[in-house]
Amino acid sequence: MKRIQDRTEDRNIVKTLKIILLVVCIIRGLVKICSSILKAMELKYARRMHAYNKILSDWIYFNYDCEKFEKVLSRKRMNKIAMYGAGLLGELFYRTIEDSAIEVACFIDKEAGAEEGLNGIPLYPLEDYEYKGDVDAIIVTPVFYFDDIKKELLEKGIPEKKIVSLEKIIR
Repeated sequence: MKRIQDRTEDRNIVKTLKIILLVVCIIRGLVKICSSILKAMELKYARRMHAYNKILSDWIYFNYDCEKFEKVLSRKRMNKIAMYGAGLLGELFYRTIEDSAIEVACFIDKEAGAEEGLNGIPLYPLEDYEYKGDVDAIIVTPVFYFDDIKKELLEKGIPEKKIVSLEKIIR
């Protein structure tokens, strides 16, 4: 009888060891997966920062001739625009064209609150913006999120040809 009990205990120990081994393997796998995800996130962030620096570098070069923005926008028949993004690039872009013949009808920003736009130009949260066909283009300044923003604007019924990334204008 004792032998049967010992065998049962041995089997239980083997089962427990197998379960522990399985758990260890799962944890090791999760650690590898998490490590891979973190590396991918770091790489994505590094690429984003590189792109951001490239845009600012191009901006400085582009701004060397202050009339370039106006010429490019006028050539593309973008004389009255809405600007999506009231962050750093949005403000820089606005400051660059504010004394030009380009009219900024409004700012649109997903994060907009009660604050106003620049120089009395209205700032709308995305959900409150109503496209009426009164602007030649919506210039999207958060270039890293252009695809997501474009999708949201398309869902609001804005024609695709009216949605333009700031990056396309600068480069």
